[in-house]
Amino acid sequence: MSGWDAHLDPDETILWEGRPTQRLFDLRVQDLYLVPFSVLWLGFVLMAFASGGFQPLLLIFVLVGLYFAVGRFLVDALRRRSTTYALSDRRAFIAVSWPRRSLRERPIFAQTELHFEPGDPGSLTLGPKGSFRNGLGVWSGDDGSFTFRKAEGIEEVYRQVRAIQRGVA
Repeated sequence: MSGWDAHLDPDETILWEGRPTQRLFDLRVQDLYLVPFSVLWLGFVLMAFASGGFQPLLLIFVLVGLYFAVGRFLVDALRRRSTTYALSDRRAFIAVSWPRRSLRERPIFAQTELHFEPGDPGSLTLGPKGSFRNGLGVWSGDDGSFTFRKAEGIEEVYRQVRAIQRGVA
């Protein structure tokens, strides 16, 4: 009995289970401008902090700068470590256990939009791609889409989803 059994319909079976990459630093394209920006932010704030003595308001900006420069990578690593993906013959699942437990599921239909990013690890989005214009998602790397992000063997998962869409699985 797998951990997914409580969430499956009768006669529904798990075809694949995976996890996102477990590397500590998983750099993304947007980090090409976010990393330099966060280092500049932190540099300016630390210079102001050093020249003006202790000021509680500047301490907040130092903490924000530290999160932008380093903390967001650690939070992302914790989130990836607590994430598990699964594909059944009818649905896709994303289970997260940190910072709070959640289970997202997406039924797979013939018209389900797919966005495949090959590679090992690669990514597969089921449904529309999200937008970083929603809140601070650009800092966390979470655009709100239903994505198996940076998972090993994602090419085979893509083939399985296409087979489900064709009614072959």
